[in-house]
Amino acid sequence: MALPLARGHSAFRERRPPPHRFAAGQGLTPSPTPHTRQTMNPFQTLGRVARVAAVCAMACIAGTTLAQDNAARSSTWPQRAVTIVVPYPPGGSLDAIVRPYALALQHLWGQPVVIDNKPGANESIGVQTLLKAPADGYTLLAATDSAMVLNPLLNPNLAYKPQQDFAPITQLVDMPMVFVVPDNSPARSMADFVQLARDASRQQRDLSYGSSGVGGPLHLALAGFVADHQLKMVHVPYKGAAEMLKDVSTGLVDASVSGVASARPLLEAHRLRALAVSSAQRMASLPGVPTLSEAGIADFGASFFIGLVARTGTPLEVVRAVQEAVKKAAADPAGRQRLETAGAINVASSPAEFAAVVTARHAALQARLGKIKIEMR
Repeated sequence: MALPLARGHSAFRERRPPPHRFAAGQGLTPSPTPHTRQTMNPFQTLGRVARVAAVCAMACIAGTTLAQDNAARSSTWPQRAVTIVVPYPPGGSLDAIVRPYALALQHLWGQPVVIDNKPGANESIGVQTLLKAPADGYTLLAATDSAMVLNPLLNPNLAYKPQQDFAPITQLVDMPMVFVVPDNSPARSMADFVQLARDASRQQRDLSYGSSGVGGPLHLALAGFVADHQLKMVHVPYKGAAEMLKDVSTGLVDASVSGVASARPLLEAHRLRALAVSSAQRMASLPGVPTLSEAGIADFGASFFIGLVARTGTPLEVVRAVQEAVKKAAADPAGRQRLETAGAINVASSPAEFAAVVTARHAALQARLGKIKIEMR
């Protein structure tokens, strides 16, 4: 039986944690009155079994009528089109991953699933699109480390708070990156590139690197790479991967990291050269490209997650319906093949598992930011 208190599945609704810190394992605060429904928060309930049990008991007292209404509503959800907001332009790595999922969900639900590209401001424009929509699950956001972790770490005056505003649904995939240079670059290995950058600086001509936005995971990764090797390079930010990779391919920018799906057309056209991949093992889709470890380069965080979130207040039954549908879509052999071709690692996690990943990534990126300087401008 669906629980009345479940209609809220909030990320961080009860005790507000200190700024920019995910308070995993804090449980739920008892309601002030017997009939006040509380929200379940995967970020804050990773281990407080006793308190969750107490809240569940309170939910049963709250009445069966509302629970039955919620169950009836969720059993027929969705009843109309569902929109997935993608906070990057068409053609990028995130767009290439989410679109096949949208088609699979459309098939499973028998309702249209629309992709709404809202690029800009390091995913913040997409976030605002989500937050202006009703908390009914009909508008979802495909978010990465940028919206969920980096923006709060880098901008204390951020207009939204992931801990309070997002209900995590599932981590779709983990996305390793490929380090690319123009195909006519003298660098044929990562060691070559490091030496090329040092030689250029001695000649007063610093090389450049592109990323898909100031303060994004790719910017942070490459800034870390530059710091680790004591290089001098110029950062060139873009709104998305397609424009960035085009400029790398023409030599306007000297290097970047990208998802395989975005880089593949230019790699196959011999306009880009792949020097290394950030995965632990070589990618099946790029078997001839060494890993960073094989190339003698320490991991510099060149990967990111892609997950689905809803607005806080979205019924838990709807969150479960989306997560279960994603899990079915990810289990399809054809779907797995598409992910592998795109260079993605399938995850399809539960909301609680996704919350744990975000918490761990927050700690890792916070530690990395202590070693480098990122200016948000």
